Amino acid sequence: MTTRFPELATRRAELMRGGGEAQLARQHERGKLGARERLDRLFDPDSFVEFGVWATNPLIGAAGVSAVPMAARVAHQEAQRVDPDNYLLMHAMGPNVAGVIGTAVAAGALLTLLGS
Repeated sequence: MTTRFPELATRRAELMRGGGEAQLARQHERGKLGARERLDRLFDPDSFVEFGVWATNPLIGAAGVSAVPMAARVAHQEAQRVDPDNYLLMHAMGPNVAGVIGTAVAAGALLTLLGS
């Protein structure tokens, strides 16, 4: 991965190690596996595809709740400028579609109760 922000590349490498060697050692001391070790046991080899290592991304919210599709696209492009492996739009579509369906159901309920 190439990045214009070396500190993000360093942080990404740390996240790929599960928070670092010290954190992994603490997990092992408690008799637990690290997150990546659990994923390795859960999935068959080469069957798991990870699109990003960041646990949370505030731009997902910006892209997901956007009523204007262009705003979601701009949020996605800004995220990819920082981390080219960052894919927001696929994660944002679930909340976006759920919001549209919820709004339609609420509107239908209001029309049924108030309209005639």
